[in-house]
Amino acid sequence: MAEIMLKKVAPCKAVVIEGQGPYDKVGPIFRELFEWLSKKGLKPAGPSFGIYYDNPDEVPPEKCRYKICFPIEIPVSPTGGEIAGDERVKLKDIPGAEMACIAHYGSYSKIGPVWGKLCEWIDREGYNWAGPGREVYIKCPGMTEKEEELVTEIQIPVKKS
Repeated sequence: MAEIMLKKVAPCKAVVIEGQGPYDKVGPIFRELFEWLSKKGLKPAGPSFGIYYDNPDEVPPEKCRYKICFPIEIPVSPTGGEIAGDERVKLKDIPGAEMACIAHYGSYSKIGPVWGKLCEWIDREGYNWAGPGREVYIKCPGMTEKEEELVTEIQIPVKKS
């Protein structure tokens, strides 16, 4: 299993779809958001990520809240006008933070224990959660056909207690 580290994650602008429901059903939302960017002639400025607000072991799956995000460089379209969201897609400022991070390699269905390991480390090292956790999709399904080649970085914002 991967090493846990602390790192400063910079704030960013992102196009975002917010929702509620089972976390294992958000895959199509990433595709929808990527297609929205493509129609606007934009490319992501980094890997996509999900911000997950609720622990699915404590909150019913249909009530779990999330933001699906693609970072963008600047909020201006290739035609020169400012990017405008719509009813579904919003332009948001995503805050930066000091994050406790760990990489997960492989299937998303096996990511739960890695979250658990990171949470245990946070408690053991005297940190507190300082916001919702994120999954940054370094190597996602669109980049590989093999589940074992997926790479996800789990990030939890922390503050020393």
